Amino acid sequence: MGVSSSLKGVGVETKVKETQTATEPRYTRLSWKNLYIQIFILVVAIFLAYGNAIRNDFAFDDGLQIHENEFTMKGIAGIRDILIKNTLAGHPVTKRHANRYYRPLSTITFAIEYQFFQANPHIYHFNNIILFAISVIILLLLLRNYVFPKQHIASFATALIFALHPIHTEGVTNLKGRDEVLSFLLLILSLYLCLEWLNRNKIWLVPLALFCYFLALLSKENGITFLAILPLSLFYFTRKKISTIGIITALYAIVVLFYFLIRIKVIGFDLANKSNEIIANLYLNSPPEVRYATSLVTLGMYIRLLFFPHPLSSDYNYKEIEYRTFSDGIVWVWFLMHAVLCLWALWQLRHKNKFAYAILFFYCSASIASNLFIDTGVVAERMIYQASLGIALVTGLGWEWGLSSMARKFSFFNYTTIAAFIIVLVLLGYKTYKRNPDWYDNKSLFLADVKNAPNSALTNCGAGMVYMSYALDPDTAKSEEKFQKYWNLGVHYLQKSLSLHPKYHEALDWMSKGYIQKGLRFYNAKQYDSAYVALKKAIEYNPANPLAWSNLAVYYLTVQKYREAINCYNKAIPLNPNFPEYYYNMGVAYYQLASYDTARALWQKTLQLDPKNPGALNAMKTLESLQPQQIKIEVK
Repeated sequence: MGVSSSLKGVGVETKVKETQTATEPRYTRLSWKNLYIQIFILVVAIFLAYGNAIRNDFAFDDGLQIHENEFTMKGIAGIRDILIKNTLAGHPVTKRHANRYYRPLSTITFAIEYQFFQANPHIYHFNNIILFAISVIILLLLLRNYVFPKQHIASFATALIFALHPIHTEGVTNLKGRDEVLSFLLLILSLYLCLEWLNRNKIWLVPLALFCYFLALLSKENGITFLAILPLSLFYFTRKKISTIGIITALYAIVVLFYFLIRIKVIGFDLANKSNEIIANLYLNSPPEVRYATSLVTLGMYIRLLFFPHPLSSDYNYKEIEYRTFSDGIVWVWFLMHAVLCLWALWQLRHKNKFAYAILFFYCSASIASNLFIDTGVVAERMIYQASLGIALVTGLGWEWGLSSMARKFSFFNYTTIAAFIIVLVLLGYKTYKRNPDWYDNKSLFLADVKNAPNSALTNCGAGMVYMSYALDPDTAKSEEKFQKYWNLGVHYLQKSLSLHPKYHEALDWMSKGYIQKGLRFYNAKQYDSAYVALKKAIEYNPANPLAWSNLAVYYLTVQKYREAINCYNKAIPLNPNFPEYYYNMGVAYYQLASYDTARALWQKTLQLDPKNPGALNAMKTLESLQPQQIKIEVK
């Protein structure tokens, strides 16, 4: 009863004199101020900038939620599992990890798409662009009606800048970034509906606004920053009393509470990064002062990228980000800048200065991404997707000021400002257009980003993996020149990655794979000494690689060092106990040592795993009569 009566009071309180937004004026059909003309321009601009992403394949972490996720691949039937388990639980690698993620909405949309289109990446990319375009249209409505109701240049410029900004390529072009797109879309829609309710007395919009907010939280948990943005927006764009704003904010807080009750039931409460791999958790084992100092600088880096988005990278973590302490001057420079901006914006609240609103919107939205308050351990472009609107607002207001205030004093300034604005938009759109192909697949992404983030352990490992996969390709193996070229490039980048992070397991694993292939080429060329050196290197890089041990064992069998071969198979078998050739070859070694009973037992084990294994069948039939050299070694 108390809540419903409060709502009724909020609705009745709206009066004509309190309405801050004017009725939308009518413009000629071809006027750039016409709403439909602006929407048309925005949609065309978005597809010109992002349309080439439709041809892209899956890339980076897309498999975690789409074509490698067992729940998504069930289609609509997998929605129940998506709702009751952590977001990455359907992927075989991450099902035991990353339980801090509960973002079911984007995965549900992927499951619905998979139901009808299977693993067709182009459909997913097209839908991402459509969702992004819808969010920009809603943003334009919000800007025209409430944020800049009489400032058409500011509203349209802000929407255009947000639509074309290259910082959004990770959110729009990387399919896994759909959680950012959906979260922003629903948050902006919820705010727009809330303002419509308050300014136009449409109380029936209350449940719809709250429901949109709930869906935004199901898209990504950073929607909790809205609890600060909402009252700030209501203070700026309505004439409601502080008490009324407090009641409305309390309603949104109830939605947050409801969301967290569900989240706690499914995965627990903690938002912090619990990964024990420094590649995924930048501040793993870092003392608090290092985290705070470094985060102040990375927050400044975000601002720099929003004003000058070059170069862009899929990774800004270890060691692309340099750890800082409060003894570094750059930390204090950014601390003072953040402090001055925030204090000035708070001081200007009483005047409802819109530049102040834009600054506070940015810092509220970036509060989670900054790592200052919650240790997410991640620095990435997608983390400031929502916050980027704050900088777009500042820029839009700047163009409005340039065309209104300055043009009155200097007539030439009008055309100069328009020309400059068009040039900026073209540059932003072109950068976005050129960045999209980098996200075509993992190969194109890592080869591009190792240049954009040359000190990142992740991008160097990724580039090394790409080149090493080329070297391991059977077609490449036919050409010694091509093999050597790609193998050398792979080793170069993998060694660079390991110089940055000596315990990086993925780089170690690929170095091991590379040296196994190198050893096999030497072995097949009967260069046995070189093969031995390469295979020993493979084991050094990854002692848990059974292929490294088994291939070294084959070398020992070839040079008739049977006991050494047996020792190698004793290492390989526990790592891959169901591979029949290991038991067969180990039986060969025991046979050569005249341990016939042991050889028989090993060949029997081979036949248990592979009843039609020709080597084991032949060996068992002729065990008593065969000479040692007649039993063939299986090379794998």
